[in-house]
Amino acid sequence: MIETMTYFEAYRPVLNALQTIAVDQTFPLEPFILKLNNESIPPDYVTSTTTYDFTPLLVEPKSKVEAVFNTDPISFDHIRALLQRLLTKKFHINYKQSDLVPEKYKSVNILDINQWPTSDEVHLNSKQHEALISALTRKVALIQGPPGTGKTYLGVRIVEMLLYNRSVWCPSSEQSTPILLICQTNHALDQFLELIKNRLNLTEGIIRVGSRCKNEAIEPFSLSNARKRVRNNRSMPNDIYHQRQFLLKKKFACDEILKQEDYKIEQSRTIILPFSSFIKHDIINLRHFPSLSAPYEDVFVERAILDWLGLGDEHKNSSEESVFIKNWKQKISELDINSNEEAYRTKTYKNKQFAKNVNRIEQNEEEEEERRRDEIELDDDYFASPIFNESETRNLEKMTSEKILSINNNKKYETHGVIKKHCNRNRIVQLILEHPTTLTDETVQQLPDDILKLTINHRYDLYRYWLLKYQNHCHSSIRNARQEYDKTITELDKHFQNEDYYILKDSLIVAMTTTGAAKHHAILEKLQSKIVIVEEAAAIFEAHIVTALTSKCEHLILIGDHIQLRPTPNVYNLGVKYHLDVSLFERFVRNNFPSVRLNIQHRMRPEISRVMKHFYDDLEDHESVLTERPDIRGVENSVFFISHDHMEMNVDDGSSKRNEFEARYIVELAKYFIKQGYQPNQITILVMYLGQRQCIAKLMGFLKGLRIMVVDNYQGEENDIILLSLVRSNAEKSIGFLKIHNRICVALSRARCGLFVIGNMNFLAEVEGMWKKIVDSLAERNAIGQGLTLSCHQHPEEKFIADTPESFEKRPRGGCNKLCMSRLKCGHQCELLCHNYDIEHMNIVCRKKCIDQLPCGHPCTKNCHHSNPTQHDPCRILVEKTITECGHKIKCRCAETPTVQDCQELILKRLVCNHVVELICSTASSDKKLEVFSCPTSCDAILACGHKCKGTCGQCRSKRLHIPCQEKCTREFICSHVCKASCTANCPPCTRKCETLCVHSKCQKRCCDPCPPCREPCMYKCKHLQCTRLCSEPCNRGPCNKQCNKKLKCGHYCIGICGEPCPKQCRICDKSVVQEILFGTEDEPDACFVSLPDCGHLIEVTALDRVVFDSINNSADSTAIRFPVCPLCKTQIRQCMRYMPVINQVQDLIEQIHVPLMNILKYILAHEQSRNFAEQQIQDIQSEFERIRCVIIFESFDALLKQQNPIRDLKPNEIDSIETIKKLVRKSGRFRETNKKEFFNEIEKVKHLENIPGLGINERERKAIVTALNMGKGHWYVCPKGHPYVITECGGAMEESNCPECGEQIGGKKHQLVSTNRHFGTMDGSTYASWSDEANANMRPPF
Repeated sequence: MIETMTYFEAYRPVLNALQTIAVDQTFPLEPFILKLNNESIPPDYVTSTTTYDFTPLLVEPKSKVEAVFNTDPISFDHIRALLQRLLTKKFHINYKQSDLVPEKYKSVNILDINQWPTSDEVHLNSKQHEALISALTRKVALIQGPPGTGKTYLGVRIVEMLLYNRSVWCPSSEQSTPILLICQTNHALDQFLELIKNRLNLTEGIIRVGSRCKNEAIEPFSLSNARKRVRNNRSMPNDIYHQRQFLLKKKFACDEILKQEDYKIEQSRTIILPFSSFIKHDIINLRHFPSLSAPYEDVFVERAILDWLGLGDEHKNSSEESVFIKNWKQKISELDINSNEEAYRTKTYKNKQFAKNVNRIEQNEEEEEERRRDEIELDDDYFASPIFNESETRNLEKMTSEKILSINNNKKYETHGVIKKHCNRNRIVQLILEHPTTLTDETVQQLPDDILKLTINHRYDLYRYWLLKYQNHCHSSIRNARQEYDKTITELDKHFQNEDYYILKDSLIVAMTTTGAAKHHAILEKLQSKIVIVEEAAAIFEAHIVTALTSKCEHLILIGDHIQLRPTPNVYNLGVKYHLDVSLFERFVRNNFPSVRLNIQHRMRPEISRVMKHFYDDLEDHESVLTERPDIRGVENSVFFISHDHMEMNVDDGSSKRNEFEARYIVELAKYFIKQGYQPNQITILVMYLGQRQCIAKLMGFLKGLRIMVVDNYQGEENDIILLSLVRSNAEKSIGFLKIHNRICVALSRARCGLFVIGNMNFLAEVEGMWKKIVDSLAERNAIGQGLTLSCHQHPEEKFIADTPESFEKRPRGGCNKLCMSRLKCGHQCELLCHNYDIEHMNIVCRKKCIDQLPCGHPCTKNCHHSNPTQHDPCRILVEKTITECGHKIKCRCAETPTVQDCQELILKRLVCNHVVELICSTASSDKKLEVFSCPTSCDAILACGHKCKGTCGQCRSKRLHIPCQEKCTREFICSHVCKASCTANCPPCTRKCETLCVHSKCQKRCCDPCPPCREPCMYKCKHLQCTRLCSEPCNRGPCNKQCNKKLKCGHYCIGICGEPCPKQCRICDKSVVQEILFGTEDEPDACFVSLPDCGHLIEVTALDRVVFDSINNSADSTAIRFPVCPLCKTQIRQCMRYMPVINQVQDLIEQIHVPLMNILKYILAHEQSRNFAEQQIQDIQSEFERIRCVIIFESFDALLKQQNPIRDLKPNEIDSIETIKKLVRKSGRFRETNKKEFFNEIEKVKHLENIPGLGINERERKAIVTALNMGKGHWYVCPKGHPYVITECGGAMEESNCPECGEQIGGKKHQLVSTNRHFGTMDGSTYASWSDEANANMRPPF
C-alpha cells in the first residue's frame, strides 16, 4: 500500500492494520497466502467424523423457512445472580418440508463426497454442486462466477448450510463466534445480506457494521441500531457502562482545562490582565509586591497594575471594576466548553448535567463510529476554538473595553509619580503587548524593590516579562492536559472497541466492507471468526483481504471473477509496475490454486451470452433464458451495435471524454423504448467515462428514474435493457479504458433482454484485438450496422433505420406513422397512431360515444364502456320537474329527483324576529339554514349616541347586540371644533389649525398643542380707560360703557361704544336693521351696539354683556368650558376687545387642563385597545348578560322539573307561566328591565314546582338531607297527614310518639308500624321499608 494520490482516509485503516501484524505473529492462513499451498486441506473445525445436515439444500428453494431464537435463563451462584439472570439465545432454523428429507442426508460425513446428495437433489447444477463441495471442505475455497452464473445465490446457500450446521464450527462449549462477511462496496454488501435475510426470514442475528447503508431492509441490522437496543435494554455489563462514564467524565475535564488555558492566553494578548492573575502563579517577585499593592485596599487591588501602567482612573468606578474582575474570574471558572467533535458536543461540564451530556453523545453514534477512533489525531486548531458563545463574547469584550481599557478620560492628573495625558489607551495597550520583553530572570533581580520609581517604558517592559511568565505557565498546563487528553482518548477508543465486541460476539453474521474490516481489525481479532466469506473477492486489493483476516481464521471462502473488474489503483503506474491491480483471488488462480468456475448463466438471452464466449469459452445458457427473455419491442434485433464515425471531445477540465453524438443518440433511444411501454427503471445507460455521464444527464429531460452509470460502478448489477456508450473515436488511435478486457466483459454482460451499444466499432476493432473478435462475430449475425432498425408490431413491413438521433422523431408514438386500426374489445376501431406499447390494447380507452338508449328514452351520453356495458351513467339531459314538497317547478337532470333543498323559487317567510323577507324556497324550508340566515331588514334603531343604526336586523342579532355606529362623531372638543372621527372611537386630539389670535399675532400651531402666550402690551384702551398688562394676561380695566361720540359718513352719531370699532349701521338710516328685536332693548333711543369682528353681527351691548359675562360667571351652569359665542350665529367671539378679559380667562382655563388631557389622549392612542366598545354596545352586552342569567335560572328550574319522579301534572296557569318565561328569554330586541321584572314575577308563580310533592323541598335539598343522615334505604315514613319522619338504627318502629307538625301518632312497637303511617320511599328512592317482609325475603339465604 504505497499509493497516496487519492482520499487517504479510505486506505489509512488498511495501512494501520498491516502495521499491527507483528513479525513473530502467526500470519493468517500463512501456508496458502504466503506459500501458495494448493493442497486440499479441510478447515480446522472439520474432522474425519464431522457430519452435516443437508436439509437446507434438499427442501424446495422457495419453501417456508423460519429462523428461531430460543431464550433460556441460566442462573449463577454469584450474589449478582440474585438481582438479574443472564439470558443466552440458542439459534436454529425450521423448514416446513424438513420431514420430507431422507434421514440419510440429515447426517452426512462432510469429507466423504460419496455420501453427498446429487446436484439435482440439492437443486444446483453440476458446477454449483462442485463449488459447494469446495466451499464446505476446503480451508481456502475459490469460486469463480462469470456474469449471471449465480455466484451470489450460491454464496447465500453456503451461508445457509453453515448456519444450519452452526454447532459444528461453533460448539456450545466454546465462545460464540459469528461468520464474517466481507464485500468491496456497501451496495454489494447490502444486496448479499438482503438475500440471506429474505431466505431465512431473519429478524435478528445479523449486524451490519458501517454507516453508509442505504438499504431500508438492512438498516435495522446496523451496528448503530444494535448499540441503541443494548442501551435501551440496559444489557451492557455494569463494569463496561461505568468505565464509559468514567472515561467520558475524564475527557470532559481535560476539555475544560484546555479551553480555559487557551482562553487565558487569548485574553493575555488583548487586555491588561488583573493583578490576581500574576499573584496566583507567583509570577511577581515578592520584593515588588508591597510597593505595587500597598496603596490599595483589598477591594481595589485588582486595578493596581492598570494604575501602575498609567491606564487607571484614580479609583474612579473602582467598585464597578472589582465587580467586573469578579465576573471575569467567574467566567474563567465556569467556561462553556463547546467541543468541535459533534460526537461529544456538550455545554458545560457539571455533575448534574453529566447524564444529559452522555445521552446527547449516544444520540449521535452514527458520526461517533466514524470519528471516535481518530480523536487522538486532533488538530491543534481544535483547542483554539472560542469557549464563550457569541453573545457572551460580545459582552465580555464590551466589559473589557469599558471597565479596564476605558478611553473616554480627558483629564490630566498625576498618580504615584506618573503623569497621565489624554491618549488613546487602546493603542497604548497594543504597544505594550506587541513588543517582546528585554528582561531576564537575572535583570529582574537587579530592579529596585519599589517599582513605582520605574519609568513608564521600564514598567511596560516589566509587565511584558510577567506576561511571558504567565503565558509559559498556561502553555505548560496545555501540554500536560493535552497528554492526559490523548491518553484518555486512547483508552476511550479501546473501551468503544470493547463495547462493540460485546455487541458483536453473540451474533450469527457480522458484515462489513473491506475498509470497515481494517478499521475494526482489533475487534475482529477478539471476535476470532473462524469463517470468512468474501464476495467480490476479485475486485478487492489483496492487502484489504489480509487485514480482514485474523490468526483464528480457519475457513476462507473467496467468491468473485477476475475476468471482470479487478482492483483499481488510483495511480496507474502502481498497477503496471507493482501489480497492485492483481487481487489475492487472481493470484491464486494464476498459480493454479484449485478453484471452481461456474458455467451456466441465468441472466442473458442467448444472443448476449454469445458475446461472452470471447471471455468464457465454456459458458452455457440455462433453459430459463430461452423462454423468459422476450424480444425487445420496437426493434428488429434485441442485441445490436450501432457504429458511427463521430469524433470524441475532451471535457472542460481535460480529465475525461465525451461524445455528443452518442449522448444524443442514447437519450433518444431511451425515449423510444419508453414509448414501447418499458418503464424507466427497466433501462440503464452505461458509459465508459464520467464526462459522458454528465453529458447524457444534461439531455435527460423528463426521463426520471432511468439510471446513468459508469461501468466500473455497475459490477454485480443488471437490468432488462442496457444502452452502452463507448465514447472513444479519435485520430490518435487511442481507446484508453476500452482496451482493458475486464471492463469490456462487465459492460457487455449487464443486460438480461436487450443490449444496444453505440461506438466507432471499426475504429475499436482496428486498435484492439478483442473488439475485432466481437465485431466479426456480430457481423456474422447482422447485429452491427450504421443504424438501428426500428420495427412496427402492427405493420411489420414498415421498417425504418435510425442512424441519427433525429431519426427517432419520425416515430413519435413508437410505432409507424399509420393509424393503428386494431379492433378494440368493444368492437370499435383504435383511433391512435400506430403504437408498440399495449399491443393487446388492454389499457387503451375507447373515446367513441356509447349508442345505447337509456330506460328514460334519452341516448347514453357516456363514452364507450364495453367492460361494463350495463353501467350507463345517469341521464344528464335537463328536463322540467315538479318538487313534491313545495310544488315549485325546476329544471334538473333527467336521472335526478329534485327535493325542496334544490328549489330556488323566491317566497315570503316570517322570521323569528317577526320580519317578513323574501327567501329562496330551499332556505325557507330548512330550519338549520334559517338559524344561520341573517335578516336583511334595516335595524333603524336609535342608538345611545343618538344616531340611527345602519346595520341589518341579522347583523344586530335582532336588535340584541347592535353593530358599532357607522356615523361620524359630532361632539365638540374643548376648543369648540367638532370631532370628525368614528362615533365609536375615542376622540383623538384636535388637529385643526389653532384659532387663537390677538391684534398682534396669530397662533400657528395645531389646536391640540399648547399656545405660547402673547408677550406684547395689551391694546385694550380708549380715552377713558387703558389696560397696563400684557396682551395674554387678564385686563386690569373694565369695559368702557360711554357712547362713541364719532359721526358716521351719513352725518349721524355712531351707535357704538367707546374703544370699540364703530358699527357701519346707522340708527336712522338703517333703522330696520338696528332695531330688529332680539333681546328687547334694541329699539330704545339710547341703545348702543357692538359689531362683532368674528361674524359681523350687530348686538345690543347690555344684552351682549349679560350673555358673555354670564357664560363664565354662572356657577349654576354645568356646561363645559367654552368661548363666548354670538347669540345669532353661535360663532366664537375671539377678537372683540371689549370681551378680551373673558376670552383670556377662558384661554387660561383651557391651557390649565390642556397638558394633562393631551397626556391622557396620547397614552390611550399609544396603548391601542384590543376592542373599543361604544356606549350602545356596552348597554347591549349588559342586557344580554341579564338575559343569560335568566336563561340559566330557567334551565336549572326546567332540569329540576324533569328530574322529578313521577313527573308532576302542571295546571293551566303553571303552563302559561312557563310559556311566558320561554318567550321572554327568547324574545328579539333588547332584554329590558321590564322584561327582567316580568321574568322574575313568572318565576315566583311557578317556584313551588321545584319542591318534591309531599315534601316541600326540592331535589337538591332532598339529596343533601339523605346524604347527611347516611343511612340505608327504607328508613323514611310519613304520618297520616303526610309529614315525613325517619326511624334510625334498623329502621323498625320500637316506640310511639306524636308528629311535631300535626300531633298525629307516629312510630310503633316491636317493629310494627302504626297502621295509619306508611313507608315513604320518595325520600330515599327505596321500594320497601328496611324492616318489612320484602326486606326479610331478600335477606334469606338460598337453599
